[in-house]
Amino acid sequence: MKKLFDILLQIIGWFMAFFFILLALSISGEPKIYFLACVILACPLFKKAFPEIHLWIRIAAIVILFIIAIFRTESDTEPNYTLPPSNKESNGSPDDNSSIENTTELENITEPSDNANSVIEENIQENVPNSSNSEADFKASCIEVDYNDLDDTWIGKNVTKEILFTSSDKESYTCGATESYVEDFDDFQKTYNIYEINDCRYDKSFIIQENDVIRIYGTITKIHVNYANGLDYPVIQMYYADYIRKWQHQIDSSKTIEEITEERIQEKIKAEKENEYYASLNSDYSGVTKNIDNMDSLSVDEFKSHCDAMNYKNMITSTEDLTGRYVKIHIQLTSHKVFTSEDAKSRQLGTLSDLYAIDDNVWYGRIFCEQTDDYPSGNISIVYFANNSTFDVGNLKKNENLIIYGRIVNYKVNDGYNNEFDILTIYIE
Repeated sequence: MKKLFDILLQIIGWFMAFFFILLALSISGEPKIYFLACVILACPLFKKAFPEIHLWIRIAAIVILFIIAIFRTESDTEPNYTLPPSNKESNGSPDDNSSIENTTELENITEPSDNANSVIEENIQENVPNSSNSEADFKASCIEVDYNDLDDTWIGKNVTKEILFTSSDKESYTCGATESYVEDFDDFQKTYNIYEINDCRYDKSFIIQENDVIRIYGTITKIHVNYANGLDYPVIQMYYADYIRKWQHQIDSSKTIEEITEERIQEKIKAEKENEYYASLNSDYSGVTKNIDNMDSLSVDEFKSHCDAMNYKNMITSTEDLTGRYVKIHIQLTSHKVFTSEDAKSRQLGTLSDLYAIDDNVWYGRIFCEQTDDYPSGNISIVYFANNSTFDVGNLKKNENLIIYGRIVNYKVNDGYNNEFDILTIYIE
């Protein structure tokens, strides 16, 4: 058995020896590698001369060879840059400063992307209007940009284009060139909104409105791919904007640009005041709820006084989750449904179906919009009812307008303009 074990050990030793020799020779041809390889191969010749230690000699050589091989492998993974020789070296007289020169060259080689980005940023900064670059000079430096002829070489260039704006008074716009639209159509072809424009004007007294045709002057800062057609489109920092006319209208020469600017400023002030007025109607919500603990244990009058009166703007444009909030809202009933089982109530209302006796009658409803003085059809809510014997749900009719005091369920914040919610009605007026 011992003899068999010795044979097996020798086979493993020979296998390891040849493996590491081949590995070492493939990495480096230094003399020490060949020496260690010869020691390993010559170990059988040492057997008779050194019968007790010849195996340890072989093992030691293998271990050293392995360490050298690993060290050489790690060294070879490091980048091997070929640096241009200095002038002194080319003349056959190198000195101590050559290492510093090579280090500088190495830094230049290893960071090409940063240099490229800095060049682009410098080009953009140079083209930005400043005290030494007047409006007339900047506009004169702008070239007409063509959507069908764009690539990265346009980045940093000053450009101009006649643009149709399809939204009003924003910090950034997605627009199209007037050449991409047919003015005989009643509406825009939205697929042609292919210019991304950031409003960087120093003077924003002229308020941009939807349907404005404006010649813009700015600098291209980025180029993106339009995956709808495979073409590139620009991101433009707009520094100047010359109003031309309204879409589908001729140039109105009866008003100066100063008069149009003042008209729009007054229109904006008026709209802001109207919005403030409409936002105050049917609402006493200031951002801090009047709800208190144990709302359901309060008397009817106390309950109603602690509900937050909310209007259309509060409910549809909120950025906070109003689920669980006790509110007072104006709802118009639109269509009637009926629960067919207690399980259905549980699936719709969860634990609320255990806290309240839920009526079988269910209505869909629309919240009142103060600004338009009607009930818009776009926002439909489910109106559930707690059966507390203070009103008869069975007598409610389609298109009936209610003031509801209840608890918001399933509130969903969408885009801040079209939020969704359902309500569990506790009391009505």
